Amino acid sequence: MRHGIIPAGPVVEVAPERTTLTQALDAYKEYVQYHRSLRTFRTYRPMLDGFKAFCTKTYIEDVDRQDLLDFATHLKKEGQQGKSIYNKLVVLSQVMKQHGRPKLLQASDWPSFVETVRPIYEDAELAALFKACTRSEEVRFKFYLMSGFRDAEGRFATWRDVDFKHMAVRVTAKSHWGFHPKNWEEREVPVPQKLIEMLLDFRPANATSDDPLFPSTTGRPDGAMLEKLKAVAYRGKLNCKQCVSSHKLENGDVKTNRCTDGPYCGRWFLHKFRHTCATRNLQNGIDIRTLQTWMGHRDIASTMVHLKGVRNKDIQARIDKGSLAAFA
Repeated sequence: MRHGIIPAGPVVEVAPERTTLTQALDAYKEYVQYHRSLRTFRTYRPMLDGFKAFCTKTYIEDVDRQDLLDFATHLKKEGQQGKSIYNKLVVLSQVMKQHGRPKLLQASDWPSFVETVRPIYEDAELAALFKACTRSEEVRFKFYLMSGFRDAEGRFATWRDVDFKHMAVRVTAKSHWGFHPKNWEEREVPVPQKLIEMLLDFRPANATSDDPLFPSTTGRPDGAMLEKLKAVAYRGKLNCKQCVSSHKLENGDVKTNRCTDGPYCGRWFLHKFRHTCATRNLQNGIDIRTLQTWMGHRDIASTMVHLKGVRNKDIQARIDKGSLAAFA
């Protein structure tokens, strides 16, 4: 020390703490668990865990384009298809973007897949299904068909969400059940008067406004909507008898379900009611922007995919009268 001044010591640079790949994947998984739907969490979890088990890199900053390509190749060798691999790469790209590694993959790196026509229920299928239903099951599945609600939106719908006066149903947040609408947007959907009348007749006399429309035996929102639908299809002998699905059990064994043997038919699922609702509304002349609002789609492209399945009698009549039809 000289003249009361303390000389500065050498500057010591502290290296920033590096984030391991495991930490990054686990942190993103935890975020999804508490900020997204349970269904999204259950979908993302095996994707993230799968990459964690595959990639040998220690730190997230060391993961590069080739690691993602190698993972895609690994999935392809396991027999997974283009759309499934594409979805996994999207999730991993979101993780990489959060850690300053955006756009690792080039346009040509993404797997190709066929964008299929959204399947819808035909009139005969719906008639057969409702014929096999109990009264409670009939109301439940007609609600999904006419509202176009997603699985969770119908599960958490309460009597407060039904506007008997203006013939509409609403998707609203239920924080006490941990439910929030997709894209965090509540919405109102007009429905046929006959559905409103059906719900009015179906409502128990002692039901409160905050009771779920379709409760489980415990009075809480019913989490077995899909299982109930498949059970009705099997009971009504509506299974296609061709479906075979497999999934891994917790002990590592693989269980195979055949729709010839039980309620496992892949052609019967809740989201198909939503596809049917959207397609029929377009067919009936509802403009696509209005339908986008009803369906709760963030972008118009999500609504436009339903145009592929639209069948219009006026268009068919013009095709049959056109010059090309003469060659038939």
